[in-house]
Amino acid sequence: MKQKLGESVAFAGTPVAWGASGAADGVAAAIVAQWARLAQKTLAPTLVTDVVKFLESLRASTLGDVTLRFFAPPAEHRVVVTSADVKAATGGKYFTRVFGGGDVFASESDGAGLYCGVTAKFITPNLNEGNLSMEYVQYPARFSAADPLYAAAVAAVAAVVTYGLYAVWMKRA
Repeated sequence: MKQKLGESVAFAGTPVAWGASGAADGVAAAIVAQWARLAQKTLAPTLVTDVVKFLESLRASTLGDVTLRFFAPPAEHRVVVTSADVKAATGGKYFTRVFGGGDVFASESDGAGLYCGVTAKFITPNLNEGNLSMEYVQYPARFSAADPLYAAAVAAVAAVVTYGLYAVWMKRA
């Protein structure tokens, strides 16, 4: 979220205070429960453990007491394409991001279980089932691989990957 100086932000839900000396388990459970209500989704049971880890990282920081809030980004239309679609459109190659690889930013992958979210302006690569279930809401089942919008999304992925913008995006990430 980018907040401009002097402008307020429309947060969602109820603020959750977290003090460096508090018990993380109860606060994490409250955060995940509120998240599930706001997202209107059933979230993964392991998420509470992940939020505890996040809270413990705050405890280890120099931030002190904090207030945690939710922000609902504006809705955005994305078409999700499979890695098989990307491979078919790009000559059979699919790459994943390499973190901390020095001069190597990507490696070829079989793409198993991976997807790309495509908008008019960018591509979010290497989404998995967890990303999709937590971060995406599916339209009614009216789109298919035969839909022209779906075909356009696959073509957009092919164009971006083919002309090297994908690698530039990966270097910035």
